[in-house]
Amino acid sequence: MNSTLNPNAPDFYPELKKVTQDGYLTIKRAVKSSKIFTTGKFDSLKTLPAFKSVTSDLCRYVTSQIEEIVFSETPKVVFTEEDGEECKEEKIAQSINNILDRVNKNLEALCEMEKLQTTDKNDQNIPPKEEEPMNEEQGQIEQHDLYEGQAMATTSNTQVYNIENIWVPILPEKPNFLVPLQLKLLYDSNGKAIGYEHPYKIELDIYEPPSNFTNIVPEPIPFPAPLKNTNYKFVNTLSKLEELVRHLREVDEIAVDVEHHNYRAYRGVTCLVQISTFRGDYVVDAMVLRRHLYKLNYAFTDPKKIKVLHGADMDVLWLQRDLGVYIVGLFDTYQAAIALDLQNKSLKALLKLYCKVNTDKKYQTADWRVRPLPYEMVKYARIDTHYLLYIWKRMKNQLLELNDGEKHKLMKVFLSSRDVCLSTYKKHVVTETSHLSLYQRYHTDFDLSTRSLAALKILYKWRDDYARELDESPAYVLPNVLMLTLAEKLPTDLKSIREYCPSAKKVLKRSFVKILEMLKTCREMPEPSPPVMPLAIRPLDEFSYHMLDLPNANTSDENGDVVMEPERIVHESYSAAVKYVTSSPTGSDDNRFCSPYLRYVKCVKVEKEEKKNDKKEVVVAVNTNTENDLTEFTPIFKSKETREREAEERAKENPEAAMEADNAGEGTSNDFTLVTRRKRKARAKRDAQDAEDKVGNKPTPPTKRVYYQYTNPNYKNFYTPRDKAIAKMQLKKRK
Repeated sequence: MNSTLNPNAPDFYPELKKVTQDGYLTIKRAVKSSKIFTTGKFDSLKTLPAFKSVTSDLCRYVTSQIEEIVFSETPKVVFTEEDGEECKEEKIAQSINNILDRVNKNLEALCEMEKLQTTDKNDQNIPPKEEEPMNEEQGQIEQHDLYEGQAMATTSNTQVYNIENIWVPILPEKPNFLVPLQLKLLYDSNGKAIGYEHPYKIELDIYEPPSNFTNIVPEPIPFPAPLKNTNYKFVNTLSKLEELVRHLREVDEIAVDVEHHNYRAYRGVTCLVQISTFRGDYVVDAMVLRRHLYKLNYAFTDPKKIKVLHGADMDVLWLQRDLGVYIVGLFDTYQAAIALDLQNKSLKALLKLYCKVNTDKKYQTADWRVRPLPYEMVKYARIDTHYLLYIWKRMKNQLLELNDGEKHKLMKVFLSSRDVCLSTYKKHVVTETSHLSLYQRYHTDFDLSTRSLAALKILYKWRDDYARELDESPAYVLPNVLMLTLAEKLPTDLKSIREYCPSAKKVLKRSFVKILEMLKTCREMPEPSPPVMPLAIRPLDEFSYHMLDLPNANTSDENGDVVMEPERIVHESYSAAVKYVTSSPTGSDDNRFCSPYLRYVKCVKVEKEEKKNDKKEVVVAVNTNTENDLTEFTPIFKSKETREREAEERAKENPEAAMEADNAGEGTSNDFTLVTRRKRKARAKRDAQDAEDKVGNKPTPPTKRVYYQYTNPNYKNFYTPRDKAIAKMQLKKRK
């Protein structure tokens, strides 16, 4: 500011200049001094009395406030002088978590109360039709009639987490415990966490049914009243749930069943929990009261109460996953049916056998999220538990009567039911070989090449990720048959994909372009060469030798498997190793290997055929691997025409040898002498005499087959001159 430029300048101009200069210097010194301090350490300042007094007062005030808050929330937590800083931090963190959990629960309860007050006006206590008998067959109701115009139950109070990690139990407290609640991680051999231990494992390990549940029930057992005469309540508010929990604490026998839906949810959702006692039937809306049904553990984990279910393998897992409910003291009627060796073990069969009630299971796969529930679906849900307590008493008596009152069979059923309760829920994980199990189920309908298997693997993984993102089941996003069809056909354009998937949902139609890109990458993959099967597991019919034919010189590996040399392996089958020939020239060019064992097998087969058909068939086996061929034995199997033709050929080649053989009455063939019979000269006279007898009308005597007999058998004469010469030469060598 310059007074010459602004004559009307204020009078404080000199003071402003001084303040600006002095203030700048003060700030500069303060910044310079602040650089001396180290971040997070005040050791240099503790020596200052003023700083020490201020910090000590502040620490005492903060500590007192923290202790007061922690003691009000968790009275068991008390700070002592011996506690270090880390111990105090853990206690404070635990208290803060408890406070935040309580705040969240109160907020959720407040929101649910406002919501339940609106839904309480439309109570689901649907009265049964009085005119309908107990076992009357229901009329045919189409499934789409149940869904059209019906409002789905809202699940805004439930967040869906489909992340790929281990599942953590959700029970907030553990009633009826012997050991307090502790979530213990389990690890595999590689040190990887695979899940949490069952919260009630110790309680189930030492569980033994009370004596009143292992004794015979006196006959006659009271039969349940019809549905129309039984109390029924639909539990969908907190007040009704509290009333049900109080009632379950008063009873000793509880029948339970669960209705589950998994077609429009990735991991599925528990929709209803049916409970039956001596007082009546209760159908609990598990979708509205999902976060409060853990209170059922007060009765379900009480070992003094019996819980009766049928086929509880999946029901136990669904109760754990969605509601945090566990069971201690289970009697599974399916396990009892196995012990009784019943032919049909389904609940429908048990109702028919013990209660004479016919049920229709068409609502087993219905959409149980529909609200309000139609009367037919309510009746179906009630029947599943209404007669279950009566059935378990009948089955218990039968198990005790099998061994004349001994409890061996009954205790075995309780033991099997306890093993069912010990199972824990685990998330489904897609691995590198998950698609192979799917293809194994449909391998008779689809023939997939290597490219098709690669496409199936990619589609399987993509379908699981897409369904996880949409919270839909993989079967809803892309059915198994459509996925296998796309993998087998490998379409090249969108038009072909639409033809193969005419009934595709909207979620699938939006992904046709992405599917086409995935199939294109698989179609461009090079076809790998077929793998070579190891020799040790190769089928025996690929070889033309038998184990008895192997020489002693062959080597063996450590496992004892015979190792054949490459030139010894022949891939022709056994049937091609031996040739059936009725007449064939010698010196065949067939170079196939024929073992002695195979020659023996084929000769036995030929002998059987000769006896059956009374025909002579000859097996000619050729072995070119040896220097000595079997040609010297082949002439005895030749036909007469073949022998005469060969004799003529030899006569042309060597007339002198042929003349000598004729004089001796002998014929030779390839160094093998064939003995022949001399022609009788009296044959012409006998023919003339027969002609005269016919002219003279003399009766013709019966012809008799005359066999040739040697008058003076001397077997030495059968030797040919050549055989005699060979014998003389061998005799000389021996001498």
